[in-house]
Amino acid sequence: IGHNLNEKIAQDRQRKEYEARVEQLLQDNPELAYLYSKAPNTEFDLDPGLASHVAPRTDPIIGDKSEQGPAKITLGPVAFQSDEHLIVALGHELVHATHYESGSYARWYDKYGFDTNGTRYAHLISEAFAYKWSTPYVNKFNLTGTFGGTETYNYYLSRLPKDFNFPK
Repeated sequence: IGHNLNEKIAQDRQRKEYEARVEQLLQDNPELAYLYSKAPNTEFDLDPGLASHVAPRTDPIIGDKSEQGPAKITLGPVAFQSDEHLIVALGHELVHATHYESGSYARWYDKYGFDTNGTRYAHLISEAFAYKWSTPYVNKFNLTGTFGGTETYNYYLSRLPKDFNFPK
């Protein structure tokens, strides 16, 4: 029991450090602050216990992805390797959160359905916007080994619905 208790205390301490870093970046980085202002009901699950291979993710809090509403962003150790990693991960996931909260994801979900591979077009559209935001940071910080850069962005652009007018 002593080992488990010590591990829980260490994780709680780490979670508080994660929260402080996210809060500081949301205050200091105007682009992150802007994104957060567009999804102010976003919740964060900052989990130091996540396995190192678990990527950051964003999910709706209530209902499923076909409904408009707030999102929950899950970030673990991958995102907290450095401030640069955190800027990229947080911004990318906040873009997704804005799509849930604004209802864009739900509208894309209803309008476009699935591609021929069975992937929901709403997912592809949201990823294209998220990579459009994060790719300049990935390239600037030289994080292409951790996060997809231009190649990943172009991949998502190539998979968008033909009638979707993606802003360049």
